[in-house]
Amino acid sequence: MNPQPANPNQKPRKVGAVRMILGAIVLLFTLGCWGAFMQGELGAYEIESGSMEPTMELYDRVLAKPVPRSGIRVGDVVVLKSPDDNGPDLVKRVVAVEGDTVEFRRQHFYVAGVERPAPGQTESFHPTAHDRKLTLEPGQYYVLGDNRPKSHDSEEFGPVDRTKIKKIVFWRYWPLSRMGRITPQEKGRAE
Repeated sequence: MNPQPANPNQKPRKVGAVRMILGAIVLLFTLGCWGAFMQGELGAYEIESGSMEPTMELYDRVLAKPVPRSGIRVGDVVVLKSPDDNGPDLVKRVVAVEGDTVEFRRQHFYVAGVERPAPGQTESFHPTAHDRKLTLEPGQYYVLGDNRPKSHDSEEFGPVDRTKIKKIVFWRYWPLSRMGRITPQEKGRAE
């Protein structure tokens, strides 16, 4: 049976070339993302603590990509293996990189002598933070949660070796109302 148009003078609609090209692009993008997930290139993570508030909230879902050839930069949000045996992966912000001097003074955090406040936070650290100073060795990074008083991070377990950093977070896909790119923040970066 051949369907007839409702109006005999009306011709069947043809799919325009632009629509067809856009459909092909969406299909290729979807297949590319699926392939990247299957090969382990992309990772999907759920935020399981409030340590990155206000940047990422509890139960936000994010995508992470492999570390680029250009390396890890101050401000990048990374996924790292927990320093605790068999602990869950952690999501933290890189605040200092190899060669940087990190200092805690009177409950404030400094990199190369410049204070580095946490985005959106009024408190710097746990009230029990001790004054100390260290220089990161090659391949070491210092990571902190944006919500520093409630974060399990380098303040407690020290510098993180490059081999422990798995991926860089780049996109929040849930909740839809907050969907968007996660960009590095370089507040207070010493030039």
